[in-house]
Amino acid sequence: MFLSCIKISENPEFYQIKLTDKTVVGLSPDSLQIEKIKEEFGEDDFYTVADDVMWYNAKMLETIDSLNIKYIHTNNRLMDYKSERKN
Repeated sequence: MFLSCIKISENPEFYQIKLTDKTVVGLSPDSLQIEKIKEEFGEDDFYTVADDVMWYNAKMLETIDSLNIKYIHTNNRLMDYKSERKN
C-alpha cells in the first residue's frame, strides 16, 4: 500500500495518495520531531506516552482489519489525497 504514494511533479514537496476504497492513512512523527518531543517533555514521559500510543495503534489496526478497511502508513508530511468515487 505504501507504493500508492507518488510525487507530484509540480511541487516536489507533495506526495499524492490515490484512495479507491475506504482507507485509513496513518502518520508518525519523523526522527527530528521525536527528538523535539523528548526535549520538551523528557525521555521518561516520552516513552510512557509512546507505549500508550503503540497500544492504541494496535487496537486501531485490529479494528480496521476486522472491518476490511485498508491502511496506509506514510512519513510524508505534505500529501494530496485523491479519491475515485465508486457508484
